[in-house]
Amino acid sequence: MKILLKTGAAFFAIALLSFVGFTVAHGYGGDQCKVAITPPAGGFAVNNLSGDEVTKQTIKLEFTAGGDASYVEVSNYANFSHSWTYDYQRGATASWTLLSGYGTKSVYVRYLNSCKALPSPTLIVKVKYEKNNVCTIGVKAPTGGFGVKSNSGSSVTDPNIVLGLTGGNASYVEIANNSAFTGSTILPYAATANWTLPTGFGSKTVYVRYLNSCKKLPSAAVSVTVNYSNACSVGPTPNGWFMVTNLTGNNLTARNIKLGMYGGNAAYMEVSNNSNFSDSTMYAYAPTLDWMLSSGYGNKTVWVRYWNSCKKVSSIAVSISVNYVKK
Repeated sequence: MKILLKTGAAFFAIALLSFVGFTVAHGYGGDQCKVAITPPAGGFAVNNLSGDEVTKQTIKLEFTAGGDASYVEVSNYANFSHSWTYDYQRGATASWTLLSGYGTKSVYVRYLNSCKALPSPTLIVKVKYEKNNVCTIGVKAPTGGFGVKSNSGSSVTDPNIVLGLTGGNASYVEIANNSAFTGSTILPYAATANWTLPTGFGSKTVYVRYLNSCKKLPSAAVSVTVNYSNACSVGPTPNGWFMVTNLTGNNLTARNIKLGMYGGNAAYMEVSNNSNFSDSTMYAYAPTLDWMLSSGYGNKTVWVRYWNSCKKVSSIAVSISVNYVKK
């Protein structure tokens, strides 16, 4: 009987010690929860952001805690009136649902010890919850330039011009004849675009900006200035020259000569045996021409000047002298 009592007392003592050790180790009985451990500190982030925006109400949180954190508490409210606690030791990520309605949302996080107590300072991340539409989220505004492909130098004689466009990742291009883009035209982006200058001759500036696929987020405007002039006021370029192709040395034995003409963009050519062009003849521009020298043997000079399409502006006069001799 005494042996049994001793054995029973020993068993009871061992069991009591084991229970006390278990409760201390695991926090039962509140001892561990009352220990002033260092509040864990850390951060968190939303890892499915596009810039600072999301297009889905459910986001993915990524936690980074330090110290003695065992749990993490998440809420859409600063006072944590409605929150959810995750076992931080089981994973550093969690799905989270933002409050309904589009706009800027705040997510609040704090870390807890093994008794889900002694919270760390509250951490906050703000995100923009937007519609799933490329019009409203991080579409990079395209950048680029453009030029006039149909000009001659910086001048044009036709109000209908062709623009060469360089718009990067643009989906649309907006073109206007004024910097405010009033009355502008939006076209699908392409390497070229046809455009009409405003009426009236003079200096004209064309403005371009590039848009995304929703015709939003314009790039900075770029511009090109050209001089729109009457075709009749633009002279032929280059000024031109010519040669006699049937010379023998510097002598000719016939009045009929052959001229090789080099008039650039000329539309007409005027040929004369006099420097004042008093006896001249006007021809449509061609690369060759048969010409008759003035009568009488001796030194002869032939004069040529080139004209534009309106026969209004000419090149400078050029000449060649030859010696017309008997056979």
